[in-house]
Amino acid sequence: MSTFKNPSVYIQDITKWLQSAGGFIHPAVEIVHSHGATGYSLRVRKDHNVLEGSRIASCPSSLTMSVLSMERTENLWPNEFVSFFSQSPEVLTRFFLMEQCLIAEDSFWHPYIRMLPQPEDDALDTPMFYSPEDCVWIKGTNLEGTRKVRLEQWKQEYQKAVDLLGSSDVTRYELLRENWRELYLWAATILTSRCFSSDAFAMDNTEPKSNPNAGPQDQRPPLTSPSSAVFPVLLPVLDFGNHDPSAGVYWKMQGLSYSFIVNETLESGKEICISYDNKGNEELIMGYGFSLDNNPKDAFRLLLRSTATSRSLTKARSMQQQLQQQQTQPLHNPSTQHAPDEPPISKQTSSEAFPAPPPSRNPDMFLLYPIEDAPSFFTTNQPLVDTFSILAANARELRTLTITPTRSFIPSPPTPPTHNRLVLSTLLLSELLHKQRAITTHTPLLPPAPTNTRQVHAARYHRSQLHILASNIAALRAILRSAAHTPTTRLLRLEDLLTKDDILAPDAPVQPPPRRPNPLRAAVHHILGTRSSRRIHASGHADLVFTLWLCGAWLQRRDEPTGFPALLGRWLGCLATAYGRPPLGEARAPAGDEGDEGDDDDDDDDEDREDAIIAASYLVVVQAVAETGPRGEGYADGRWGAGLLEWGVRVVRGEGVLLPGEGDGEGEKFVLFVGEW
Repeated sequence: MSTFKNPSVYIQDITKWLQSAGGFIHPAVEIVHSHGATGYSLRVRKDHNVLEGSRIASCPSSLTMSVLSMERTENLWPNEFVSFFSQSPEVLTRFFLMEQCLIAEDSFWHPYIRMLPQPEDDALDTPMFYSPEDCVWIKGTNLEGTRKVRLEQWKQEYQKAVDLLGSSDVTRYELLRENWRELYLWAATILTSRCFSSDAFAMDNTEPKSNPNAGPQDQRPPLTSPSSAVFPVLLPVLDFGNHDPSAGVYWKMQGLSYSFIVNETLESGKEICISYDNKGNEELIMGYGFSLDNNPKDAFRLLLRSTATSRSLTKARSMQQQLQQQQTQPLHNPSTQHAPDEPPISKQTSSEAFPAPPPSRNPDMFLLYPIEDAPSFFTTNQPLVDTFSILAANARELRTLTITPTRSFIPSPPTPPTHNRLVLSTLLLSELLHKQRAITTHTPLLPPAPTNTRQVHAARYHRSQLHILASNIAALRAILRSAAHTPTTRLLRLEDLLTKDDILAPDAPVQPPPRRPNPLRAAVHHILGTRSSRRIHASGHADLVFTLWLCGAWLQRRDEPTGFPALLGRWLGCLATAYGRPPLGEARAPAGDEGDEGDDDDDDDDEDREDAIIAASYLVVVQAVAETGPRGEGYADGRWGAGLLEWGVRVVRGEGVLLPGEGDGEGEKFVLFVGEW
């Protein structure tokens, strides 16, 4: 922190300033200064105790700093400046803080502002102040992206404000147009790290003063409006409390003062902390510049790259929102600001500087926590699993879509594994592997050890993010491995089709089935010139092989119903129910009851046309094999027509699963889920 010339004098002065305005600080509590990272803090005096229920400190509303404070000062800000940022009170407050800092002793808030980390001290440790050497530790992480976005946002705000102030003839604004890093970046960080939210208290948001001698064109525009009712507030002295997530304090509005009260007895010498709310290390570092070791709230922030293209998810969310509105509308009470079970008031609940109005939660943003075992993945990450269950659903599964006021999801029992569970697991696994690679790519560039406080916190965050990702990736891989072979399910792999006979027969048949020639292998080699599953996956022809196998299995079941593998028979029966029975010969395949009504009809038509085109190309292949291929007699059967192949294409598309590679350099593999529903 800053090297203060005389901290004891500053402490005496701010105590007098607080008390002279009607503020309060408990006689057994003292303000102390540390040359370490904490700066000023609050502590129980030696040989004193603070009893449970005691008021620690109170700050009168007249001492608070916010956009409303600008209305109480004599200086008038340019109309253009105030009007433009009337919906962004945080920007107005930052410039007000900059101005009060620059006028120093002439500021009413000088006793408080001089105790803050000063612009010239380089004492703030948020990523906004990281050097290139510090930034190496957050390469590839979410924190790196957030830092870039916020820096650009703040620069644009500052430049626009400077342009507006530049049109003013008032010379006092010249200093505000100086180095943005030393002033605006400092003021913005002070607010994000120290401010409270105005909606936590009953702020006095009265109409701004106007100049009775000015004409209409000179009237000061309102600094706040109903749409910008939430704004940042600095509470001098109360913000000296450092963060402890278990701090036993609560806040209370007492008259025109803001107070915090302890709900536990504090012993002599104990630091008095407040809670900044339950925040993970990413938010703590971004907003405040520090992290906690073994933070139980530490999480990986997963922002889905795109869900807008999923019409099913968009429709489900819209219907869920309608249900929520129907459920809450009769209970609406405009005077209620907080839910009864809301946590005690804390410093701002977002590390951003209070946009107005505060944005709603991004439905595509999820928090991942460390996972101890595979079964706990689905219960720990229910909102994420619900979203991916819809993204992963095929047409058959979408018919079971369940929507309530609190959830939209595809029902799926934990056991046995279902196609939907497997596809959502693969989609999530691919997403997490992508995030993991983004970080590990830069890991070799890291120095052997951190060299300053900023790097210590960044390194802790870096390790934690990789740990969270690794535990969730391991859980998802375990889920996929466990589903490969159960009494009622199989993941049918390409290599199984090309190397094994009777792959879906019981594990230990009473009498081994007779070995018969496998026309599929000969056909694949004749068509593709290889039976290597790796080469077939790489060439993108795995779906062709699965379609030929499936159609052949359907015909074999019709011809040889006895002795047919039981699991395969039951699965084909389920397919006939969900996708219709395939027509034999040249007829088109039945469309089946595959889609929702309404907006999804166009998508279904497109898929049907695509399936028909693919089936036609496969029919050419089948005919070529029948005419010239070895053992081609198996495909010379007249039942091999466009209808059968189109049905097979549709089933393979709907029931297939794309598995991510197990290791570096191993590509994705397409498999077919065989099971009952």
